[in-house]
Amino acid sequence: MGFLLAVSLGVFSVAWWQQLPDQTVYTVAVAMLTLAFIPLAWRCGPQRWVQAVALIIGCLWGSVWGLLAAYHSLDNQLPETLDRQELLVTGTIVGLVESSSQRSRFDFRVDSARISTSSQRPISLQLLKLSSYNRSVADPVFVPGDHWQLRVRLRRPRGFENPGTFDYQRWLIQQGVSATGYVVPAELNKKIGLPEHSYWCRLQDGISRWRNQIALAIDMAGLSQLGSAVLAALTIGDKRRINNLWNSLVRLGIVHLMIVSGLHVGLVAGFGFVLGAVAVSVLTLTSRLFRGVFDLSIDYRWLPPLAGLAAAGSYSLLAGFSLPAQRALIAVIVVMIARLRMRRIRPLACVVWALLLISLSQPLAVLSSGFWLSFVAVIILVGWFYPWHSIDIRFRLKRAVSAQLALTLGLLVPSIVLVGMASWLGPMVNLLAVPWISLISVPLALLGCLGLLFSSRLAEMLWQLSDYSISGLWYLLDLIPEQLGIITTPVAVTPVLAACALMAAISWLLPRGLGIRLLGMLPLITYYCAPAIDKNTAMQLTVLDVGQGLAVVLETADLVMVYDAGPAYGDRFNAGAGIIAPYLRSKGHSKIDQLIISHEDMDHAGGLQGLMQSIAVGELILGPGLKLPAEQAEDVGYMPAAIKVCAAGQKWSWPIKLSQGATETVYFHMLAPRKQSSDYQRAKGNNYSCVLQITWRDKQILLPGDIERQVEANLLTEHRLPEVDILLAPHHGSKTSSTAAFVTAIKPAHVVFSAGYRHQFGHPHQDVQRRYAEAGSQIWTTAQQGAITFVWSESGSLSIRPTRLDKPAFWWRAASVDPTGIMLEFASAAQRSPGMATQKPREQ
Repeated sequence: MGFLLAVSLGVFSVAWWQQLPDQTVYTVAVAMLTLAFIPLAWRCGPQRWVQAVALIIGCLWGSVWGLLAAYHSLDNQLPETLDRQELLVTGTIVGLVESSSQRSRFDFRVDSARISTSSQRPISLQLLKLSSYNRSVADPVFVPGDHWQLRVRLRRPRGFENPGTFDYQRWLIQQGVSATGYVVPAELNKKIGLPEHSYWCRLQDGISRWRNQIALAIDMAGLSQLGSAVLAALTIGDKRRINNLWNSLVRLGIVHLMIVSGLHVGLVAGFGFVLGAVAVSVLTLTSRLFRGVFDLSIDYRWLPPLAGLAAAGSYSLLAGFSLPAQRALIAVIVVMIARLRMRRIRPLACVVWALLLISLSQPLAVLSSGFWLSFVAVIILVGWFYPWHSIDIRFRLKRAVSAQLALTLGLLVPSIVLVGMASWLGPMVNLLAVPWISLISVPLALLGCLGLLFSSRLAEMLWQLSDYSISGLWYLLDLIPEQLGIITTPVAVTPVLAACALMAAISWLLPRGLGIRLLGMLPLITYYCAPAIDKNTAMQLTVLDVGQGLAVVLETADLVMVYDAGPAYGDRFNAGAGIIAPYLRSKGHSKIDQLIISHEDMDHAGGLQGLMQSIAVGELILGPGLKLPAEQAEDVGYMPAAIKVCAAGQKWSWPIKLSQGATETVYFHMLAPRKQSSDYQRAKGNNYSCVLQITWRDKQILLPGDIERQVEANLLTEHRLPEVDILLAPHHGSKTSSTAAFVTAIKPAHVVFSAGYRHQFGHPHQDVQRRYAEAGSQIWTTAQQGAITFVWSESGSLSIRPTRLDKPAFWWRAASVDPTGIMLEFASAAQRSPGMATQKPREQ
C-alpha cells in the first residue's frame, strides 16, 4: 500500500511544479536510478532504508506519469502568440448546449485547427469553450453531437487572480480546456460530414445527443421550475438551472443531494447490486426447480458486482462523465472488484487503490477543491462503515443514521478552508433529505429517463411524481428561517490554517487510546483564537482583480469597507457573489460594515445585488445616479441598516485597534460629487462618481471612481489635494482622465489601474501610464499582477503583495511553441483573407 500511495503522490506533485524538466532526460534518469537500486535492494534485503528508497522511487515513477500529462496539457493549450486571433476549427459539439435569446454556449472537441483554409500547419487544440452570439433568426442552431467547421476567435485559459477565490484558470486546465472564445460570423461556418472517430468519441457523441433529448423532454414535461431544474441536475448533470438556488442549497447543506455526486453514483451502484442479487436468487431457484431437466448449477456470485458496476457506469455516462462522477465511479470499481474476488478489502486499501486510479486517469485532479472534499468524504464513509461485512443489523442501522453527522463534522473544517463556509444545518436537514431524495426523487427521475426509451408519456408521469417529491421537500425546507445555516471561518484562510486543519484531521483518524486526538486539535484551536488580521497589521487595502471594473476592500482589525462591487459577467456570475464575498470569507469576515458604490455603471455596480445576497451589509452609500429599487428588496437577501447617497463634504471616522491596546483613527472624507441643486438627485455618469479620500496618520489614499478632466480640475481647485500614497487611477486609466495637472499635483507614490486583460478599451492608455511614470509613481495593474494588497504595519511601514506572481505551477507558463513560425504564417494568412486580420482594440 505504501508504494501505491507513493506513486499517487508522485503523480499529483507535478501539478505544483514551477518548471518542467525535459521528459526524456527525466524518464531516463529515473529508469537508471531504478536499475541501480534493484541489485542493491536484492542484496541488502528488507531493511528500513531500502523500503524508504523504494517509496522514493515509486514517487519518482509517479512523477514521470504526471510529467507526461503535464506536457500533454501544455501542448494542447492555445499558443500565446495566437491569443485573441481568429482560427478555423473543425470538430464536434460535446455535452449540453446552453441557449438563450442572446447567445449559445457549448464545448467543442477539436479535430483540426488552422490559421486559414490554406494553412498547412495544424495547431494542437483539444477542447474549446465557445459562445455564439445570436444576431438574427438565421443564426445556426447548435445541437450536441453535431460536427461543425467554425471560424472562432480564441483566448488562452486565463482567469481573475484573487486570494481565497475560485481560480478559473486552474479549473480550465484541470478540465482539459485548450482555449475559450466565440464564433465569428462567416460563410465558412457550416455543418460537416461525420469524420472518422474512435469508438469512445462515437459513444461520447451518442451520449451527448441522448442527454440533449432528455433535457428537451424535461422542458416539455410541464414540470415546475424547481422540479425541472433539480431533475436536470440529478439526471444529466445540468447544474446551470439551479444557480439561483445555490445559496439556499449551501445554507441547508444539501448541494450533494441536488446534483450528480458521489453519493448518487454509489446509490445507483447499490441499486444495481441489489437487482443483481435478486437475479441471482431467481436463477438459483430456477436451477433447483429444473434440476432434473437441465443443469443450471453455475456460480452467479459475479452478477451483483457487475450489475452494480454497470449501473454506476451508465449513470456516470448519462451525467456527462464529469470528473466528480469519474472519481466516484473509480471508487465503485475498487469496491466491486473486491467483491468479485470474494475478498474482504481493508478500508485503507480501498482508499489507496481509488487514489492511485484517480491519479493515473486524472493527474491534475488535485487542482480541484472538489477532489479534496470528495476524497475526504470517501475516507470518512469508508472508515465509518467498516467492518462492511458485519451481520449486526443494529450496527448497520446505527451507522447509516449517524453517517450524515460524521460527514458534516468531518467535512466542516475542509469546507471552511477550501470553500470559505459550511452549513451547520446539514446533519439535521440531511436526516430527512437524504432518504427522501435518494429513495424517492432520484429513482423516479432515473426511471423516467429509462421510460423515455419506450414512451414519452411514461417518462412525463414518472418525472411528475419526482417533481412532487422535490416540491414537497422544498416546502418543508422553506420553513427554516433564511438567516440560519451558514458558518464561516472567523480567521483568514492561510496555509498555516490548512496545516493546522490537516493535523487535526489526521489526529482524529488515529486509533483511540493513544491520548493524542485532543493534542492534535490544539494548533487549530490556538489559530482560531488569533485575531482575523495579522497582529502587526494596522490597515490593509486590496484592489481586487475583477477584469474591466473596480472592487476595493479596506480592512482594519474590526471593520471592513468595500468600494464598488465590480461587474456582472452575465446572468450566472458577478463579481459581488463570485469574487468579493469569497475573498471576505477567506479573510474571516462575515459582514461588510460599509459598502460604497461610486456610480451606476455596470463595471462598478453590476455585482451589487449578488454581493448583498451573499453577505450582510451594515451601511450602503450609493452614487446619486444609482438607486436600489424597492421591488428588489426581497431579492437582495441582506438589506443594509442604512442607505445613503454620497455627496461632497460627508465625513466620518473609524477606530483602529493596535496590538498593545492603543487606538488610532482613520478618517474618511467624501470630496465629490457636489450637491448643488435638485438635479443632483437625477445626476448620472462618470463625473458623478463618489470620490473618497482616506487618511491615516500621514498616509493618503484616494478612490476617485470614474471621474474625468472636469471633476479632476474641480478637486484641485476646491480641495487642494495633497500628495497621495495610493491612487486608484480614475476611469481605469482612460485618456479622458488623469490629466497632467492632476497627476503633477497629487504625485501618487503608487497608482493602481484596475482594468481587463487585453480589453477592447485598451485601458490603461499609454499616455496615461507615461504621465504617472514621469511623476515618479510606481505603476500596478490588476490585469498583470492580479489583486494587489497594500499592508500598513503599526509602525507605518508599507508592504505590497501582488497576487499574480510566478506561480509554483507549470500551467501558469506559456506552452512551448515556435512563435516565429506561427506568427509568420498568421501574417500571410491575414493578407490572403482580410476578414481574418486582427482588429486594433478600441481605446477610450
